[in-house]
Amino acid sequence: MSECSYPYAVSRIKVSEDTLLDQTQWNRLWEAGLDESYRLLHEMGYGQKAKNQNDIDSLTQANVAQARELIREISPDRNLTDLMLLETDAHNVKAVLKGMLEDEEVNNLLLEGGSVPLPVLLECFEKDSFDPFPEKLREAIGKFSPDMPPRELSALIDDSVYQQIDSVLSNKKTSNALLKRYFTAKADFTNVITVLRLRSLGWEEKQLLPLIVADGDIPVESLVKGLEAQEEDLPEVLGAGAYAYFLKGALREFVRDHDVPALTARLSKQEYLIVHEEYTDPFGIGPIANYVVRKELEARTLRILFAGKRSGRQLPLSELLPD
Repeated sequence: MSECSYPYAVSRIKVSEDTLLDQTQWNRLWEAGLDESYRLLHEMGYGQKAKNQNDIDSLTQANVAQARELIREISPDRNLTDLMLLETDAHNVKAVLKGMLEDEEVNNLLLEGGSVPLPVLLECFEKDSFDPFPEKLREAIGKFSPDMPPRELSALIDDSVYQQIDSVLSNKKTSNALLKRYFTAKADFTNVITVLRLRSLGWEEKQLLPLIVADGDIPVESLVKGLEAQEEDLPEVLGAGAYAYFLKGALREFVRDHDVPALTARLSKQEYLIVHEEYTDPFGIGPIANYVVRKELEARTLRILFAGKRSGRQLPLSELLPD
């Protein structure tokens, strides 16, 4: 069977799903203390390639990177699967450029699993030639200047990721309805969290606008209004777009408990449920997207779980994991 076919890729994904943590393993991790939880993850073979086996960020990054590398290896359509890897590309580009701004060595911060392999990425920066990069990311790197504030740099690279996604999914030859729904929701959810964090800092519209991710369904006017709206009005102000009903409910819970990690967990679960809709399609992107997003959700959940252990306040597993 051709390694360029969807059936081949899906068969590889089905085998790799055995590495996902199951309910029994989650229950053991939730009940264990912090040190015991690290021991359990080691026993489960989680994050074996991590540089630091006693750091949850290092473990989760290594595990997600391994999943993304598999996606790149077996991809039947790089136009689509590379969109699932752009987040890693963005992280790596920001790390290298910030290292240039601050004259610091950043190789230990770089992650495997982007659409541009790390050796290629580093060679591109050495030669100042970025042909292997996605078009919009390449254009963003070209706008970099040494006097650029770090926050502005991050916004530039993040925006280029969504420009690339929109460029691919708006093309009739490479469009995909499932990924369009997923990335639109992801943009909306990212913007909602950004508004809530900036509210807590007392930031203004001019500080929010450069940080808004393009291509979401929530109008920019609503996001700006969310900065100064009364807290009880946030569900109506920010609860818009294709997932308005879900957002309104999630934001009502946020207004009640003021728990950003809990809200982030709910949004991550919903992102996963979107790609899970086509999980059983053996001839489409659904199973592949489902696997990598599930790995990302698994990583976020572990980080939230371990943060809860450190603070003494753990969220119930029912709030962290999909049904």
